[in-house]
Amino acid sequence: MSYFTKKQNSAPCPCGSGRTLAQCCGKFIDLDETPRTALEVMRARYTAYALGHNDFIRASWAMEKCPEGVLADPEYKWLGLKVISAKDIDETHAEVEFIARARVGSRGAIRMHERSRFEKRDGLWFYVDGDMLEK
Repeated sequence: MSYFTKKQNSAPCPCGSGRTLAQCCGKFIDLDETPRTALEVMRARYTAYALGHNDFIRASWAMEKCPEGVLADPEYKWLGLKVISAKDIDETHAEVEFIARARVGSRGAIRMHERSRFEKRDGLWFYVDGDMLEK
């Protein structure tokens, strides 16, 4: 069962990969496939935020670090993602640096620049935490 309509699945993926949602992050959010890299998890998390899929956001977050409550705020309209770098530290640790842009209700545009840390546990990559790099 897909979380997405046919129209959504054939639309460009919000992560900016140039592929359709079905070919890109949709297959991870639908849990049809497991992301093989931290970069795939990060792109899928961005897409889940953009489309309001809290279940995937929570499932891809290291359980001990995941905050309570709703994660994908509907007031945020995500406008774009730019991946700066993605590097494996070792077999179970990776970092992804990115810039995400959004429009937030009456507050206007925001730019989020983060270096995210990921850990591979039991064969699955999880977002652990990140550092905001500039305002």
